[in-house]
Amino acid sequence: MDEGSGLENRRRFTPSVGSNPTPSAKLALLRGVCEVEIVEIQQKPPAKTPYEAIGGAETVAKLVDAFYNRVARHPNLIPIFPDDFTEVRQKQYAFLTQFFGGPPLFSEQYGPPMMYRRHLPHEITPGRAESWLECMSAAMDEAGIEGPMRDFLFARISATARHMVNTRPEE
Repeated sequence: MDEGSGLENRRRFTPSVGSNPTPSAKLALLRGVCEVEIVEIQQKPPAKTPYEAIGGAETVAKLVDAFYNRVARHPNLIPIFPDDFTEVRQKQYAFLTQFFGGPPLFSEQYGPPMMYRRHLPHEITPGRAESWLECMSAAMDEAGIEGPMRDFLFARISATARHMVNTRPEE
């Protein structure tokens, strides 16, 4: 990095040897060999998280509502979901909030995500994963998530959804 770029600040630091220095530490200090250059890097504030970029809690809530409105009508998904979506909506909201870079709601409320393990009791076939993704894609459109951020988030969600597959269809 160039000096004067504003990205770093260099200074010299001579460490002390503490209250019980070893003989070699004393000798090194006497010889001046322990002088160390410390580089402090000043970082720019991080860019917005995907969670912030899409509009935060309000947009995630819209996404979850739009998604479960579709799941409730999807013949391929109805068999693996409960009749009452209240709890799964809450969990999905907490998970997506955390997954998109927002507060760690899911971990705070339910522990480590371990999504594959949590989905093992449900028969998730490749077809169901694709149906789930169809619902999520339409829900993202309805929630107004668009552009490169939508593409990025959908790619992450797609990889996760396909990872949940735990049942192969019989041939």
